[in-house]
Order: sequence, then C-alpha cells, then structure tokens
Amino acid sequence: MLLAGNNNIIEECVFRYNRDSGLQVSRVNSNYDDISEWPSNNLILKSESHDNSDSDHEDADGFAPKLTVGKGNIFRGCVSHHNIDDGWDLYAKSETGPIGVVTIEDCIDHNNGMLSDGNTSGSGDKNGFKLGSSGIYVDHIVRRSIAFNNGKHGFTDNGNTSSIKFINNTAYNNGEYNFHRCDGASHVFINNVSFAGGHTDRIVGDISAPNALTEDDLYWYYIADESDFVTLTPGIDSDPSSNGFLHLKYGSDLIDAGVAAEGIEYNGSAPDLGAIESD
Repeated sequence: MLLAGNNNIIEECVFRYNRDSGLQVSRVNSNYDDISEWPSNNLILKSESHDNSDSDHEDADGFAPKLTVGKGNIFRGCVSHHNIDDGWDLYAKSETGPIGVVTIEDCIDHNNGMLSDGNTSGSGDKNGFKLGSSGIYVDHIVRRSIAFNNGKHGFTDNGNTSSIKFINNTAYNNGEYNFHRCDGASHVFINNVSFAGGHTDRIVGDISAPNALTEDDLYWYYIADESDFVTLTPGIDSDPSSNGFLHLKYGSDLIDAGVAAEGIEYNGSAPDLGAIESD
C-alpha cells in the first residue's frame, strides 16, 4: 500500500506477501519537491506487516515512511516481522533532502531479514528500526518499542547522526548490535534496555538518564539479564509480548528505575526501564 495523502488513520490493517514494502508513506507525484507537498499527519494504528519481499530480495520493508514523507506521521501499536529487508525504514536521500520527523511508539519488530518460511537474503539490510541515512539529519522519536531477533541491528541510526530520541525501548537478541549508533551523533537515550545482542551496543549521545545498555566503554548502573524477565520466549508473531515475553519480573531492579520522560506514562514511583511498564 502507498499512503500519499494527509490526515488519514490506517487502523488494524495487515500488509503481507507484497512484492515490495507492506506500507510505504511517500509522495505520489515526482514533481512534488517540497516537504509541504508530502504525506503528513497520518496515524498508522495497531497494524501488522509481514512476509513482504521484492524480486531482488533486498528492498521490501514492513513499514517504509521514507524518501519523501512529510511531517507529523505516527506509528502506534504496530508490529513488523519477517520482512526481507527492514522492519521500519526511514531512509532519506540527498536528492530530495530531509523527511519529516516520524514518531514510532508501542511498536514491535522482529525476525526481519527472513521470511516466515525461513527463506532469507544476503542482500537485505535485516534491521529492525532503520532510522535514517548518512548525511541527512532528522530527529525521529522512538519510544516504548521492542526490537528482537532481527538479522542485523535492532535500532540503528544508519548514519543519521542528528538527535534521535530513544525512550523506554527494549532490544533483545538481534544478530549484530541491539543499539547501533554512528560517531558524531547527538542522540538521547532515556530508560532503554538492551540484552543479549550479537555485539555489545554502540552508543553515541546523551546517556545521562538511566539505561541498561551494554556499550563496553561506558559505565551502566543497571545491567539486564535473564532473571529480569518473565520469559524470553516470544508469543505469537502478531503479538509476541502477549505471553509475558520481555515483561519485567517482580523484584527486578529495572522496575521504577527510570526517569519521567515525554510521552511516558507509568504506574509506580518512576517509570520502569524498557518498553513494557509493569503493573
């Protein structure tokens, strides 16, 4: 599906088995050169995208608000899994310039870089959340979202060294880095959790708020391990946290360990670390 208009709500849709990205948000007319003409203020809500694969097995993403997407677009409560390229792709290029800020919240991506039948690709990027491109600076927002079991990185700026806000996210068991950042970035990390990535995290930016990350050269007061979670076995693909997956277990020191942040509601004396707030 190509979403090229403004002020739309796309709710409870499933995008699957397409021969390109499941849902792309981009201009429909190549003569629309200004960001004011690009799709803006759309809400994609509680939707799922999976098993999308192009003929070259390298370009089909789950959700692709990229290249020519305007301002104010939000993904909330969506799941992207088993797409041949990335779960979310926010790529921009120099020919068209920066895209609008995209907000991703309460979303999950997993097992991207392979299809549900096990077929994979040596050419797809295989990231969970790919949040830009080199030399184009956009301050995207990602909060209360989960990336796990993706073939490459869970969360990557892909060279977008601006000031992306990472708030209350959880990354687990991604093939390379759970969180991967490029030198020169000014990203902001608040209340995030990383556990069991292929490499320790690569973190660049402001880490003054509490986080449980794994960058070797930095000190982390909190360290996540298996004992912090109810289970590390995912539930069904469309709702993998429904069985307690990546929920914090009672007694975890990650509970109430965070700080208040924009867009984050919480139950205890302070927000928990990670994407899922405990009861």
